[in-house]
Amino acid sequence: MPTRQPVQTSQTSKGVEITVTLESFDGMPSAPSGARDITTDYADGKYVLRYTYGTDITYNIQGSCSQEPLATHPMFGPNGDYTIPADEWKNWKLWEADPNDPNLSGWKPDGDSVSDGMQKFYAYYNRGVTDFLLGTVTMRVTEEDEGSPNFANLGRITTPAGAPALPDGRNWLLVGIDAEQQVSVGTFKVTREYRASAAGGWDPEIYANT
Repeated sequence: MPTRQPVQTSQTSKGVEITVTLESFDGMPSAPSGARDITTDYADGKYVLRYTYGTDITYNIQGSCSQEPLATHPMFGPNGDYTIPADEWKNWKLWEADPNDPNLSGWKPDGDSVSDGMQKFYAYYNRGVTDFLLGTVTMRVTEEDEGSPNFANLGRITTPAGAPALPDGRNWLLVGIDAEQQVSVGTFKVTREYRASAAGGWDPEIYANT
């Protein structure tokens, strides 16, 4: 049975390039499809095959829209035109559950003392608008790795090599990993899926960095 001996590995701008030596006493081994720089030899009773292989990194980027709660719209956030203070969000949750909750002390979302943001939010609410469509970008990166992927990085903020720049402080979150081992050469074909944040980036207190 042939034995495989990787003798050189290098990371290039296009992907992973590996040189492999296969030795066998039972006949000359076969190089896999896509191998190059193939050389053969016979010495000390062994058949020796050497070859190099490599793959490009593939990027697949898609844009779509997802339905999100209206309360998370940027215009109601800290940097929005209609910022809603944290104490009003607390009152809103109480009011939404029970408008007569005694802890509200008469607070109403359309009262004179509430912010412009809460008044605008409540106006949407009264019209039945409770969600909005948020444009999102996902990216899938496929490459060959020498070892198995690190699944502990799932759900973490990261900066994928070769990824396009994102505006307004947006960044990437690793949301998926698919991997399959290519037994003939001992590497893993790994596809990582990343999701772009909204403006301002993913919250680092919720999503740690890789």
